[in-house]
Amino acid sequence: MFLICMMAILGLTQSFDMRAAAAADSPQPSEELLKWAADRGYPCRVSALFLIPTTRRDYRNDNSPLYGAAEEGNLKIVKELLAVGADCNARLFNTNHQDQPLHTAAERGHVEVVQALLTAGADLNSPNRWSNTPMHYAAEKGHEQVVRLLLEKGASVDKRNLWGQTPLDRVTVQARYNRSDSNYASYASIVELLTAAEQTQQQQPANDE
Repeated sequence: MFLICMMAILGLTQSFDMRAAAAADSPQPSEELLKWAADRGYPCRVSALFLIPTTRRDYRNDNSPLYGAAEEGNLKIVKELLAVGADCNARLFNTNHQDQPLHTAAERGHVEVVQALLTAGADLNSPNRWSNTPMHYAAEKGHEQVVRLLLEKGASVDKRNLWGQTPLDRVTVQARYNRSDSNYASYASIVELLTAAEQTQQQQPANDE
């Protein structure tokens, strides 16, 4: 009965897979259904209201619903989950990277999702396990709009990862060796943006004095 009610709330008209069916016997079937719905882009505000505790915790074995929605660029689901208390800074522990939703949204160029996460309080300078920040990923992948947004919000450009690379270092490599890449123009623009931002940020302490 619970599973049938949840399906009605989610408004599903197509058959569901075995993973969702198995959720009926799970100690926390609502958690499984929320993740299933978020991964597939189904509206889930009503069901999410029952799941505030589970949407706030870190997931050590699988993506959180918010991480999955951010990765897919599903702005509607991201906003729904944030509205009911999903933790925008929860880390993903099932990979070596230990990313947060902002890392994956920046890496994939989902600028509207990045904006929503920042508005919700996501840490724009947060390092993952390898000390890569969202700016590292956005720059390396050539997502100029995301880079501009992160800069506008005050992201640091001098953060170094475990290999001693700044975001500028990462994108410079891309610009140097991928001149035939369709993203080359974006790489070149990002190099200019980060170079200017780096100079500005380096001068900031002197100006404050």
